[in-house]
Amino acid sequence: MLIGVDIDEVLAEFVAALCGFHNSKYGTSLEKNDISSYDFCEVWGGTEEEAVKKVLEFQSSPEFKELAPIQGAQKVTRGLSLKHDLITISSRPKIVYGETRRWLNYHFPSTFSELHFTNEWHKQDGEPIIEKLDLCNKFGVGVLIEDYLKTAITCAEMGIPVLLLDQPWNKASELPEKVTRVYSWQDIEERIEYRRF
Repeated sequence: MLIGVDIDEVLAEFVAALCGFHNSKYGTSLEKNDISSYDFCEVWGGTEEEAVKKVLEFQSSPEFKELAPIQGAQKVTRGLSLKHDLITISSRPKIVYGETRRWLNYHFPSTFSELHFTNEWHKQDGEPIIEKLDLCNKFGVGVLIEDYLKTAITCAEMGIPVLLLDQPWNKASELPEKVTRVYSWQDIEERIEYRRF
């Protein structure tokens, strides 16, 4: 089976490091649990463009290069890669492709066969929008591991099962049929092994 895996907050501890960077630069006192929306302007205030600019600043920082892996991700993905083909599908901007490849090679050597980026947050003028759903359909992803609720719902509505890694910004009273909330990489491993998604 082909498994699609998001990077930020699925493989990499992005938000905690982003909060530390934001606190240092903008005098806030944010923690990961304060991030109730992945549309950061809803948390920080300001416009969507300003929020994207702040994230780009963070992605140019030393802190971004030193992101820690999510607990359990390295061991479980290594095991899954022995039985399945794993690819990464991220909404990061293209300018961090090289740094992302370096980080994956360091923390997840020989685990992921491909790295793909969407442009839904960082679209250039004249480019058609490419979303995770488009890439999942293009490559025939059998299950997507994701933390962004909107993406999970969009993919599920088109028949792609999603394992939604529980985070403060993806709370929902109920989930669509093909979205399964998971709480750890051990939970993900069991659900994939027994096809419970």
